[in-house]
Amino acid sequence: RKMRQSCWHFLLPLASGLRLAAPTLARPRCASPRLAAVEQPPSAFPAPAAASVPPPSPAEPAASGAQQQANQAGEAALSVLSGLGEKLSAAGEATRSMPVEVSLQRLQRDMAMLDQAAGARPQVSQTSFLALSLTVLVAGVAPLGLSEKLVEVLVPSMSAISAAIGLSAEFNGKVEVARGKEIAAVTLQAAAEAESYLAQAERAKAIVPLCVGIATTFSAFALLAPAFVAELAPKVGASIITEIYLICPVFAVLSAAVAALATQESISLASAAIGLGARRFSSSQDVGRTWLSATEQIDKASLRARAKWSSFAVSVLPAPFLALLYPGSLEFRAIVAAAAAAAQAAYSLARVEYTL
Repeated sequence: RKMRQSCWHFLLPLASGLRLAAPTLARPRCASPRLAAVEQPPSAFPAPAAASVPPPSPAEPAASGAQQQANQAGEAALSVLSGLGEKLSAAGEATRSMPVEVSLQRLQRDMAMLDQAAGARPQVSQTSFLALSLTVLVAGVAPLGLSEKLVEVLVPSMSAISAAIGLSAEFNGKVEVARGKEIAAVTLQAAAEAESYLAQAERAKAIVPLCVGIATTFSAFALLAPAFVAELAPKVGASIITEIYLICPVFAVLSAAVAALATQESISLASAAIGLGARRFSSSQDVGRTWLSATEQIDKASLRARAKWSSFAVSVLPAPFLALLYPGSLEFRAIVAAAAAAAQAAYSLARVEYTL
């Protein structure tokens, strides 16, 4: 979309410039009074005042015709470029509205599938249909072969049975509606709890870009440290110079370690949000395979906390270890350690962005 907008902002001034520049480009050289005055050689005798107005030359109609053609060409170019820009804008609007249309079409398709599934299911069960058919048959045949007193009791009884079947169907329908509402409420509750976990994961993730920025900044300062030390070398001792070299790698490594810890915490919370719905709405067989007792859950939580702090400790080691492997002076090794810590922080950011 930004590319289309930039093309539109480029084409419109170009067309306007062509339209304005067309008369100037089409004007002949002798049409300008100054050019005519420069090109004509000065005469020895001044002309009289009446002769100062030159007669119309046959070149003026040709020049005006060329100017009109140039104006028409500029207007045509402007119209063509304007149409191209409008088409690009319309394509951009269609591209922006495409995800919404796809979502609406998917929703309509799902609703049609639900309606089709509900319509294919019979509204009256076979038992109810058989009972209603028997009541109608008995009520219709009874007056033909039974006495009047028995018919007076039997026909209203069949009507009461039909009403009882209808009330039973209404009872089942209300029970199913209440069950659906309860399931919807439980689903909303699970969604709210999962959203709470996701919010905590987002909060833990928020510090990772800050750590990346800090590590990158100190890696850049590590490049400036040799020049800074060269300025301070005549004034301070060697111990102070060594400490100056170590400041940038230390802060970069700490930022990378904090980024790794925040990434581990965010991934753990996101996994908890994903597993909440999957476990709560799974069948008994699926839950039985992943069921954990209270002691097993405590052990798992302990292992999770240990893995978190282990990742923090391990994230401190790669940058100093890589700096030790590289040969060179202390300032070069400090630059290597700071750059490795910045890359490690960026890797943590990529991990947490992939998870969330």
